[in-house]
Amino acid sequence: MDREIRELHQVFRDDVVALKALTALLREEREAIISRDVAALERVTGAKGEYLDQLEESSRVRDGLLGRIGVTAEPDPMHRFASDQATLDVVPEFHETWLQLKDALGNVRRENLINGRMVSRSRQTLNHLIDILRGKADAPGLYGREGNKDGDADRQEIARA
Repeated sequence: MDREIRELHQVFRDDVVALKALTALLREEREAIISRDVAALERVTGAKGEYLDQLEESSRVRDGLLGRIGVTAEPDPMHRFASDQATLDVVPEFHETWLQLKDALGNVRRENLINGRMVSRSRQTLNHLIDILRGKADAPGLYGREGNKDGDADRQEIARA
């Protein structure tokens, strides 16, 4: 089991490196989204694909190692394993590496979520502009005199009978 623990530790270390690189790429992607730089987006997308393939392969290896050790990849059992003295006797920095892996994964998730929201908002804006050009845009939802949302709120009432 010592060999598996050492191998798992190396997989974790490799994953931390890949996740940090992926985080940097996601930040580059955000800049490309903001500047609408299609060439940079294409380059970043290709590089992200390489890291994602690497992480997918790593996941298969990691799951196999965890299976041989008898630990599930769920957070609680993994935390107990990474903190266990028997594990730390084999690789003293195992728990720290595992925490770095969790942190790096959280960073990737955050960056990806931000980029996804930016792309979604850009898509909504683009679709709205296309609708305006096609003459299909809805009247703006303005508020009328009584505070109700009303598509006719931009009309001024001249007289009331």
